[in-house]
Amino acid sequence: MGENGTFEALMRRPGMVDAAIRVTATADEPPAALRGRARYHEREVWEVFVIEDSSDWPTRVVYRLVDRMDDHGDPLDPIDDEL
Repeated sequence: MGENGTFEALMRRPGMVDAAIRVTATADEPPAALRGRARYHEREVWEVFVIEDSSDWPTRVVYRLVDRMDDHGDPLDPIDDEL
């Protein structure tokens, strides 16, 4: 995948349903982290994910939720509390 390529990213969120999305990347390895918008306790937040398993690269990568932030970059509830 030396140029643009698309892969499936499985986003693992403790206590919530996993989400599968399609991601386009330009590197020869998957992005180390992804960030996206989500609804959490009736408000929009940023969710930050890091690689948990890339053994199926370049077709699929599993990411694990590590942080939620508000629009100012301030962390919200600790992720470990949801387990």
